[in-house]
Amino acid sequence: MSYEIVLTGTLPSADEQLLKDVQNRLSLHTDSSMPLHRIDYEFELETIPQVTGLSTIRASGPNERAILRAKRDLTATEGNSPGSEWTLHTYIRPIRKYTRAIVRPCTSIPLLSGDAITFASAMGYRLVSMTTRKGYLFTKGVTSISLYQTVASSGRSYVPNQDIWQIEVMHNITIALPSKTKHVPDDFYLQHGVDVVLSVATLMKGLVDLLPPE
Repeated sequence: MSYEIVLTGTLPSADEQLLKDVQNRLSLHTDSSMPLHRIDYEFELETIPQVTGLSTIRASGPNERAILRAKRDLTATEGNSPGSEWTLHTYIRPIRKYTRAIVRPCTSIPLLSGDAITFASAMGYRLVSMTTRKGYLFTKGVTSISLYQTVASSGRSYVPNQDIWQIEVMHNITIALPSKTKHVPDDFYLQHGVDVVLSVATLMKGLVDLLPPE
């Protein structure tokens, strides 16, 4: 089972010195940094196909949408990233017991060929929105910190959001099946992940507040 643990924050783009201070602090305390240029697509289940797999991921409530997301890494096409250009991504409701960070089961599948829009359409999903992220990506182990601005699109309207910079701290964990001889509770790994993102929040204290996203 895979999980993602998330904190987010914002800072005003008008304060250039604050932006530099955030960048410098992140650069000093992470392993690497690179440009971030990514498009996030959000799909909604339009029909219920007979195939199984990702199309069977459903929301539990009658008024909730079944959401599928795709990420297109534009730095891969620009030759700045060795990874896959397209990744399918979905997650379910956060685990309620964790209040200081969002902890939610998730699934990410890189596409080795083709594009996610065609793939999602074939499974009965329709595109409802897309958002472009552009900025910087800092990494430390399996923790990534995105510092970016966005341009959102829904239909034919585009809404630039250049008044703020956004920060997203994400720690990824994959917990293997328990061994027959030794079993460590999942909570142990998840709490450690929460502690990791909270350490980033402590690091950034005085510059930006990092909190669980709503």
